[in-house]
Amino acid sequence: MFATANKTFSNDFSGSLLVGVNYNSRQRATLQNAITNLIVPTAPDILTNALNSNLTAGNYNSLIRTYAYYAQADVQAYNQLFLTLTGRNESASTFGARTNSSFFFPSAALAWQFSKLPVLEGGSLLSFGKLRLTWGQVGIQPQPYQNFTTFGPANYSDFFGFTSGLSAASALYGGGYVRSTTAGNDFLRPERKTEAEVGVDLRFLNNRFSLSATGYTNNTKDVILSLNVPNETGYTIRNSNAAELANKGLELDAGADLIPTGAFRWNLSANFSLNRSNVVSLAGASAYTLPDSYMQNSSLIPGQPFGIFYSTDFQKDETGRYILDANGFPQGGTGNEIIGNPNPNWRGGLGSTFSYKGLSLYVLFDRVSGNDFFNGTRGSMYAFGVHGDQGNTVVTPAGGLKDVNGSLIPAGTAFQGQIKDFGAGPVAINQAWWQGRGTASNSASYKQFVEDASVSRLREITLSYSLRSPGFRRFTHLSSVDFSLTGRNLVLWTNYTGTDSEVNISGAGLSRGQDWFTNPNTKSVLFSVRIAY
Repeated sequence: MFATANKTFSNDFSGSLLVGVNYNSRQRATLQNAITNLIVPTAPDILTNALNSNLTAGNYNSLIRTYAYYAQADVQAYNQLFLTLTGRNESASTFGARTNSSFFFPSAALAWQFSKLPVLEGGSLLSFGKLRLTWGQVGIQPQPYQNFTTFGPANYSDFFGFTSGLSAASALYGGGYVRSTTAGNDFLRPERKTEAEVGVDLRFLNNRFSLSATGYTNNTKDVILSLNVPNETGYTIRNSNAAELANKGLELDAGADLIPTGAFRWNLSANFSLNRSNVVSLAGASAYTLPDSYMQNSSLIPGQPFGIFYSTDFQKDETGRYILDANGFPQGGTGNEIIGNPNPNWRGGLGSTFSYKGLSLYVLFDRVSGNDFFNGTRGSMYAFGVHGDQGNTVVTPAGGLKDVNGSLIPAGTAFQGQIKDFGAGPVAINQAWWQGRGTASNSASYKQFVEDASVSRLREITLSYSLRSPGFRRFTHLSSVDFSLTGRNLVLWTNYTGTDSEVNISGAGLSRGQDWFTNPNTKSVLFSVRIAY
């Protein structure tokens, strides 16, 4: 529910005010069940077609309620200055009971269209110019029930793994619940993100050329993490407002009508962006592994970018050179270290539109540069012996070669594998290496599977034709008929040895740059017809 008011004070000043209240209630219910060992194999797979001991069932319910008061004031002066002020005071059921009952989030935005100045207005060079300044705060509320210590069905499984678990809350064992080992937090607050931004928008020569530039910085405090706590407390994890994260970056957009008039036209557009993230604090913790991380341990480490790879590499000396064993091979690492950064140095795109009368062709390229990627697929396929790197046949040179087990391969012997020098002379890379320290199936070195994932991509091509001539409109009584043929993700250029450096095993989660038998992005071709009346 909201109310608005508008007021014109004079020809040079006007404003508006909006005030409102918002109530939001979200309920979620999930029911899941599964059966194994059907009583009648050919009968339908319904729950009654299995013994109770072979039935697994569960349900989840959640309820989130939020209410907020908000206001927005807009002021316009001299048709040049535009000021917007907002404020939102919010309460939610997911806040801790012993923290503040509500939190206030303000923002302010100021824009100055300086091209309206008398000295610039009507000029042939600058068609439009605006300076933008914004500052604001937003809140991200905790997930439901993180402020509570919950209880769940008691389960037992023995240490040796002879049983996967016996549930005390079942028809067989009566019922019983135990306290979760994750401690709730009565002091849990929402995460608070503060961002400041400055930008400029310019257009030249009757809007033929355009340029937009934006610089920003943001800081997120009270980021909620599930941190380990001593087992003596009766818990293993506590949800806490623990982390502080910072980002700063630059965004550029440019466009040009290179051939703006006539039957044939050509438009060019480009964009460029970069972002630098930093983990400012983890409330005393030295590292935190993100919950959707994989082998390479996407982690938060104070002083490092977000999601840095923190895992193992081969042992190294003080100079950073590998410490080799007696056979000339590096030795497995014994601790974690920073092995890669999935955050790109920059992103960019270049688009071009060619049109001739009703026919047009749009082409878009994009580039991601400087990001690391963990190729767990390659590391695991080494252990299976099915990767392309293992299909080479080489001949042992004079003097012979040793493999990782110390076995000597005589000179002139052909073997399937590679010859490599880790620093103490050539050695034989064969299946003994690939099923030992040279695979991702153990923790000897995950860094050996971190690769540069920079990629250029033909993102889209669209060929379209529009029927909209006056004669066509009179004959069909239609406004237009548009035909288009679009191809997306058609070609990529990269040194990454996997399928596609844009995939991620955990999907659109916190961790990035993880490939483990992940399907590549699809290549698609679409044909469409749009009829406008």
